Amino acid sequence: MGVPAQCTQNGNIEYWQCALCGKYFADEAGLNEITQEATVIPMSGHDLVKTEAKAPTCTQAGNTQYWQCTVCGAEDPNYVPEKPEQTQKPEQTQKPEQTQKPEQTTKPVQAGNADKPDSGKGNVSSAPTGDTNDVSMWAGVIAVAAAGLVGTAAIKRKDKK
Repeated sequence: MGVPAQCTQNGNIEYWQCALCGKYFADEAGLNEITQEATVIPMSGHDLVKTEAKAPTCTQAGNTQYWQCTVCGAEDPNYVPEKPEQTQKPEQTQKPEQTQKPEQTTKPVQAGNADKPDSGKGNVSSAPTGDTNDVSMWAGVIAVAAAGLVGTAAIKRKDKK
C-alpha cells in the first residue's frame, strides 16, 4: 500500500522490492521493474492563503495577519509570497473550523461595578482586565505603611533630644 505525499513529506506509490536482488517492481509478480526514484511521490508543499488581521471586539477575539495552509491547516505568520498577492474569494481565505478564534464571553462592566453586568444604557465601561483586587485593600496597606514611617520618625526624633 502506498503512502500519500503530505505538504512537507514525500510519499510513495505501492511497490515491491525483491529480497534477493533488491530491485523495485510496480507489481507483486515482479514483472514491471521500476527505479527507487519512481516510487517517490514528491511532497506538495503548503497551499497558503492569507487571513487579514482583525481587531478584537467585546464579543470576538481578534487576530494578527497570518497565512494558513488549506491542506494541513499549518499557520505561518511570517510567510512572504513569491509573486504579488492575488485577490481570492472570501470562502478561500478562511476556513472557519480551523481559523476562527474562540469567542470572548466577558462583557464590559462599568468601572467599580465588577459584580454587576452592564445594563447597556450607555454607561462608559473600562476594558475587562481580570483584576479582582479591591482598591480599599491597597488603601489600607498604604495607610499601615505610612503609620509605620511616621512612628519610626517620631521615635528617632525623640531619641535625638
